[in-house]
Amino acid sequence: MIFGTPVYAGRVPNLLLPYIRDKVKGNGALAVPVSLFGNRNFDDGLIELRNVLEADGFHTVAGGAFVGEHSFSRTLGAGRPGRPGYGTGRGAGSQDGGEGERSGAGPRDPRLCGGL
Repeated sequence: MIFGTPVYAGRVPNLLLPYIRDKVKGNGALAVPVSLFGNRNFDDGLIELRNVLEADGFHTVAGGAFVGEHSFSRTLGAGRPGRPGYGTGRGAGSQDGGEGERSGAGPRDPRLCGGL
């Protein structure tokens, strides 16, 4: 499962944390945490999301942080991601070498993540 959240001040928004903790259950499914940040820094937002997903029963096999136009200012990160950046994330999922499946950790079918 690809699970993405925005990052504000380097953290997962506190309004999302109860939902992620209480409503999302991994049951051993594979997960990829993804953070979107507004041209400053994602700080601990990605690792925080990874930790919450792992605590909820997911097995994280990769992760990604991507820059986007800042939500409070149209001048910070204006136009991000731009044309040169569009393809950056496209191939990222294939670069993990499929280790999640070969390692024997997690289910064979990542769609099996019940509780959603």
